[in-house]
Amino acid sequence: MLKRDPMQGVEVVKKPTRKKPAMIPIDPDEIRRQVAPLAERLPSHAVAQTPALTGEVLPPELRTLDDYFAALSNEIAAAKKQYMRIGALLDRAEDALGLEGRAALVRRLSATHNVGASALSQMMTAYRAIVHGKVPAELEGSGYTTVYLLSDLSDEEKEQAKTEGLLQSGVRQAAVKEFVKRIRTLAPQKTERERIEAEIADLETKLKKARAKLAALVD
Repeated sequence: MLKRDPMQGVEVVKKPTRKKPAMIPIDPDEIRRQVAPLAERLPSHAVAQTPALTGEVLPPELRTLDDYFAALSNEIAAAKKQYMRIGALLDRAEDALGLEGRAALVRRLSATHNVGASALSQMMTAYRAIVHGKVPAELEGSGYTTVYLLSDLSDEEKEQAKTEGLLQSGVRQAAVKEFVKRIRTLAPQKTERERIEAEIADLETKLKKARAKLAALVD
């Protein structure tokens, strides 16, 4: 006996195949932009962004005491010279903004960055002293305080400082401070008239030198 096909006479209806939605192209830059604000909140992000922990700015192969001494000596020397950039910008600011504008800038910097206004002023004075030859250029790395103290010496005091070996590279700030304290204590106190006359004489000397330089440029 033949078996009857159960599917005989049954109409098979095929459902239409659903098309898969087209995939939207992925923009990696857009993903980074969207994720960045969230990633910055993670503690790991703050650690990764710390230059001292990345090793990128640290010299490689530091093993011995001498290695670390040499590396740190370079960093300290560079830090001592950093005031020259600050002084140069302040000097430029005074030319662009005037005395009052520069004073306002210094006050704002002092309040924002917790640095004394007097320190900023000393950096500018030290920068000018180096640039204009009032203090030997080799003393630049001695730090702005040392350069500032030396720039405040009179010509006579500067000659005495040179005799005592204070106008050379490597001079210590403490030695300069002791020198200034000693000569200012021993020096007879000038009257107000004498101080003003000395200032006028100093200005006249500077004016004479400036006129000589100007005449040389004109010629």
